[in-house]
Amino acid sequence: MTYEFRALRHDSGEMEKLLALFKQVWPDGGHLTREYIEWQYWANPAGQVVGVNAWAGDELAGHYVTIPRNGEWGGSVHRGLLSLNTAVSPSHQGKGLFVKLAAQTYETGAQLGCEFVIGVANANSVHGFVSRLGFRHCGQLDVRIAVGLPRTVA
Repeated sequence: MTYEFRALRHDSGEMEKLLALFKQVWPDGGHLTREYIEWQYWANPAGQVVGVNAWAGDELAGHYVTIPRNGEWGGSVHRGLLSLNTAVSPSHQGKGLFVKLAAQTYETGAQLGCEFVIGVANANSVHGFVSRLGFRHCGQLDVRIAVGLPRTVA
């Protein structure tokens, strides 16, 4: 199968295909509404997303997107990207799309002056990020849930 890789476009036809892909990949992803994706991708105060879609003809086969994110080290601020959404249609999985989408997204980010990519991957994706994309695994994310107002620590 031949794929065409293209930067994301902000139009209603592409949005419909993206939402349909998300529904295939995450059937319980009720939060992935048109309004949420519009805000996250195009109206986000951090800036518009950097990402790539893989097309098999007029079918959206895969999608990968990052959000601009600044990081500070060495006394200065550096531009980077936060890995956000990766989705590959079940009928196109196992064909290397994840790695190709990510590589093209990172290349575009570098051309825009981004110096790093960070991400919080789920258990299914950690291996791919580390072994195929060169990420360094820093450990599990420690999540805490509190009810009520947080306490002040003296």
